[in-house]
Amino acid sequence: NGRLQFQDLLDVKESICAAQGVSNNSIGKIEMKLIYSFLGGNKRGYIDYSDVELFLNGLLPNTIGEPDGL
Repeated sequence: NGRLQFQDLLDVKESICAAQGVSNNSIGKIEMKLIYSFLGGNKRGYIDYSDVELFLNGLLPNTIGEPDGL
């Protein structure tokens, strides 16, 4: 449906770390929390996949949240 939960981001981060042969540490988890919060996840309870694509390609996402709940 084009919506991602916080756990979806963590799962992707874990798979990337596993492929690189490293473990996901607290810094990686904070990174995911910041991305989720920035893309409005804390307020809406989800983020849009399209916003993740835009953000990771250096473009301004459609939804920008507030850095709360970290």
